[in-house]
Amino acid sequence: MILTCSLWLLLAAVNRVNAQTSPVDPDFASLKQQLQAKNFRVLLSPPPQRGAYGLLNAQSRTIWIHPLTFELGIAVPVIVHEAVHAAQVCKGQGQLAPLGVTAEPLVYARPFWLRYGEIHRRDLEREAFTIQTQPNRIALVSDYLNQFCPSS
Repeated sequence: MILTCSLWLLLAAVNRVNAQTSPVDPDFASLKQQLQAKNFRVLLSPPPQRGAYGLLNAQSRTIWIHPLTFELGIAVPVIVHEAVHAAQVCKGQGQLAPLGVTAEPLVYARPFWLRYGEIHRRDLEREAFTIQTQPNRIALVSDYLNQFCPSS
């Protein structure tokens, strides 16, 4: 299953106060390193799906982060979103499985995850949007990765 994140308006609103992110952003770099330690390949290149800023291929354990996200200042929430999906892959042992996140995403994120018609996919996206919009998003996703993904 391939999941995408092409919601730069939402992400830009969440990061309005953040400075422009670059590949050397410490949060981005630490999360990228953690994903790689969990056997995910993180590529800083346009995803193979047109219009996507981030994408995860569960079978190949590959995550794409579009370089444009750095210019837009949304690279950190995009990698957090995809890292949530990575934790879901680990929990489901290769298939995406909900992590059990009980919090709801911010109100303005609702239209983005509610647009998914299939209830399982909607729940997966709700979790990713919930975590990416939290002020402690790096700690949250790191905890989920540590809980469900063994290190190599």
